[in-house]
Amino acid sequence: MIAPAVIKEIMKLIATACGIQFMRAEQNADRPALPFMSYKVLTQEGEPIHTESVLMAPKEGDDTTIVRSSKRDDVAVVSISFIGNGYGDLWEFADRALNYVESPEGKEAAAAVGIYPKILSPQMEDRTVFLETGWEHRVGFDLALVGLKMITSEIAAIDMESSVTDLQSKM
Repeated sequence: MIAPAVIKEIMKLIATACGIQFMRAEQNADRPALPFMSYKVLTQEGEPIHTESVLMAPKEGDDTTIVRSSKRDDVAVVSISFIGNGYGDLWEFADRALNYVESPEGKEAAAAVGIYPKILSPQMEDRTVFLETGWEHRVGFDLALVGLKMITSEIAAIDMESSVTDLQSKM
């Protein structure tokens, strides 16, 4: 699972690149002034255990210990929407966000917190809704955040020489 604080950090990077305020959707808080960016985690999924990559190597300087490292991906799908009273700059904000995520600068900034963003579709969507007070214009897209989960442990190495000797003595 990708930590909520890490997801928030990625959203902050995108919002900063767009020059707009942001907030997580569906929370009990005052909304920023329009326009603003909203995000919502749609799904969180860990890669199945059978796809886990495992590497075992002797611990450097200690041949009685083996370091076991396993890695697999965690994926969070996040819906990003730009919200305003009219379309105005909403399409431009969404385009700027997509460009930032795909840029070397955006990829490096995300990688610095262990995330590798993947645009699920470069298609931006009109997500406008009618509220009791009128139309709320929204433009957005969905983004997958891929995080690498690395688990490292140390285990005792098997002393093969004494095991073979013990086995031969029992024959």
